[in-house]
Amino acid sequence: MPKRLTVAEHLSLAELETRGQTCADEKERRRWLVLWLLAAGHGTAEASSVTGFSLAWIRRLLHRYNAEGEAAVGDARRHNRGAAPLLAPEIQAELAAALKGPAVHGGPWTSRDVVDWIEQRTGLRTHLQRGWAYLKRLS
Repeated sequence: MPKRLTVAEHLSLAELETRGQTCADEKERRRWLVLWLLAAGHGTAEASSVTGFSLAWIRRLLHRYNAEGEAAVGDARRHNRGAAPLLAPEIQAELAAALKGPAVHGGPWTSRDVVDWIEQRTGLRTHLQRGWAYLKRLS
């Protein structure tokens, strides 16, 4: 028989249900539904079949909720600013100015030319795709 997971009593069963019914964000609504199902005594397999979340994700969500409370249910990705850009704004401006003129070899700029310029200016090894992305963005 599968082990029942315990849901911390940060909110009552009725409050979990209300959160799920009144939440405007669909993903967050499904997270509240998972917690409500688990708190009502349903298993992770049933919560997975109802919401479409994997068993591993349901366990992670439950662990976060038990540790942090209702703040753990929201989508934390919106607070993730991502990695810092490869080029600082002033270096990007220099590259944009350089792209207005001819490339070093005298012809049009290519991804390789942009990568070479970035590597010379910053000392960072840069993938060819990054050169194409900057070429598209700045010219």
